Amino acid sequence: MTVMLNLELFGHTRITYGGKQVTGFVSNKAEALLCYLAITGEAHSRDDLAALLWSEMPEAEAKANLRVVLCNLRQLFPEHMQINRKTVALRTDEACWIDALLFQRSVQTYDATRSDAMSVLRDVVALYHGDLLHGLQPRGALLFEEWLLLQREHMRQLMMQSCYALAQYHMQCAEYTEALHYTIRLLKLEPWHEEAHRYAMLLLALSGQRSASLAQYKTCEQILGRELGIEPEEETKSLYHRILAGEVTPAPARRPLTMTASAPRLLPLPFVGRGADFLWLREQYDLVQRGCGRFTLIHGVAGIGKTCLVEQFLHFISGTGSLVLRARCERFHQAVPFQPVVDVLRAGFQTNPELFQHLPEHWQLALRQLLPEMRALTPGVPEAYTMVPVFERQALFEAVSVCFAELERHYGEVVLWFDDLHYADGATIDLLNYLTRHCQQARIWYLGAYRSELLDVAHPLQHLASRLRRSDGLAVCELGLLHEGAIKKLVESLPGLDATARTLLAATLAEVSGGNPFLLSQVVTQLVEHKILVRHNEGWFLHPQQLVHAQEYISPELQALLMEQVGRLPDEAQRLLQLAAVSGQSFSLSLMAKAFESDHHAIMRMMQPLLAFDLVREVPTVALMQEGLTQGEVEWMEYVGNVRYTFASPLIWRAIVQSLPPGDRRRLAEQVAQAHRIAPRFIRTPILAHQHQTLRTTNHNRRTIMALPKDLKVFGE
Repeated sequence: MTVMLNLELFGHTRITYGGKQVTGFVSNKAEALLCYLAITGEAHSRDDLAALLWSEMPEAEAKANLRVVLCNLRQLFPEHMQINRKTVALRTDEACWIDALLFQRSVQTYDATRSDAMSVLRDVVALYHGDLLHGLQPRGALLFEEWLLLQREHMRQLMMQSCYALAQYHMQCAEYTEALHYTIRLLKLEPWHEEAHRYAMLLLALSGQRSASLAQYKTCEQILGRELGIEPEEETKSLYHRILAGEVTPAPARRPLTMTASAPRLLPLPFVGRGADFLWLREQYDLVQRGCGRFTLIHGVAGIGKTCLVEQFLHFISGTGSLVLRARCERFHQAVPFQPVVDVLRAGFQTNPELFQHLPEHWQLALRQLLPEMRALTPGVPEAYTMVPVFERQALFEAVSVCFAELERHYGEVVLWFDDLHYADGATIDLLNYLTRHCQQARIWYLGAYRSELLDVAHPLQHLASRLRRSDGLAVCELGLLHEGAIKKLVESLPGLDATARTLLAATLAEVSGGNPFLLSQVVTQLVEHKILVRHNEGWFLHPQQLVHAQEYISPELQALLMEQVGRLPDEAQRLLQLAAVSGQSFSLSLMAKAFESDHHAIMRMMQPLLAFDLVREVPTVALMQEGLTQGEVEWMEYVGNVRYTFASPLIWRAIVQSLPPGDRRRLAEQVAQAHRIAPRFIRTPILAHQHQTLRTTNHNRRTIMALPKDLKVFGE
């Protein structure tokens, strides 16, 4: 078996052989020769090696010294040195690990299109602990010193490229701490890298370190003046003045997890798990900056994090000088035409009223219909023009279009952010349809978000989206649930927890929240408020034995949100949801059909809104196998259409059960119990424990329990 050789060549060299550090070199030239063979990775003639290390000596004496060194290396590394009468090489196979060689190959073959590209790059950058062969200076080896200087600079350039790529990636993912880490490493390698100084300034400002950001500019100014005799570029100066004026502010959701004196209902959690979506938004914004305006829609179920993602990105671009105007579509009993457009116009008017004052008189008159406050700025403009009613709407639409175009001319890029577009009325969508006809020739970004479960096929936004798709002016992103890796990263942001506590907490949060960010925030808040997750000095402490109660705490906010969602369901879907909740956290299609006294197709139709609102989810076949059902039983269930479902989160299940009056719970429980009598056992058994727990929580008396089928009564005795 070949002994493992490890060469750590970045910083001070460390060479181990068979797990033990090697110290038996006859001279530093022997160590230098080994490192040279390792880095080059090829065979060299004895003449070349003698000239490399003993160029000041006569050839015979140089070759004699080389023989001594080679004998020493053969004794130290007998299985790795390949020496013959003409050439010398180091065997660099799987039994030889060289950090410099791995670093160089990985960076040079870096492929940004691979899904694990950034993970690989982070791993290899961690290998770079300092300059190549730092401190290794063999005397009288001028050719070796020249070679080493070139190799050091080559490795330094590769390291700078890697740090730049990682800083850009993390910055675009709104992971400012990680981005700042790689930016600082880049500046240590090249202190006069002005773009890196700008990155550091922006990242410090976005992280809430305004003073450090301004100090970074002064450092940049001093280094450029002292080393190069030049001033910072205008872009750097402009960023400095924007930070000085308070135009670049940190995103509020990036605050660390903490409890304030007022004990907020929801704790601000770190922004995690949306890196790919953040990068996608960055691509859309880059198109707008190049003069290709877009209409970008982000959709997903309630609580999935649409608003949080967009607000994080808008904070990210706050340092670019773009004008950002925000509006939220409100839900009214009767439609309020143009409400969100009026809100963004008013925000623009308050930002720069003089710009509105310079618009042509007839456009000012039209805009007064939406912004009555403009009358105070333009008293000389008459109150009204005589106009045929059929043209009033067109004049209004064109006035808004001209106003946005003027804002674009003045600010460069304009971002119009409309949240909750599912509440937008037809008049508002008509106006947006008019405004976006030529958006691809402007630097105006129409950015909207909506809840996908509330947008039916007849909604006006669907028609607008259809038109924009035909003209390639629409980009749509659907936000999914947070994956387990994102939840683990969130837990890792809590200092003080050991590895066991982090693993247990991450698993609990993933199970109880179902990957929904709003539910996740609710769970963490409740854990803190009920002293399960406790702030201790500068860190956190977890009571793991109490984590089993995490799914029992339903906050008023969550209860209100869920009841609002349930209220939007059709009546028959609401009844099915209540029946399913009483039957347990997991239920089968066949059981619901028997309890509801209906066929499978009708139950499937009722189930569609529950799936669309992400209240319930289908249980995969693999999960059924893990629950103990045989392959034949699973196949039979699929054959008869007996699909299994589970509530998306234990919190949703409990909230719905708790919302039912005691009499309704008892009636529904007896209805499920009757269905149990005629259901096959392997459909019935996995639900029995849930049913018993439901009966216990609803305080049924002994008589009610005795009325249940025999299989279920065992649990109640």
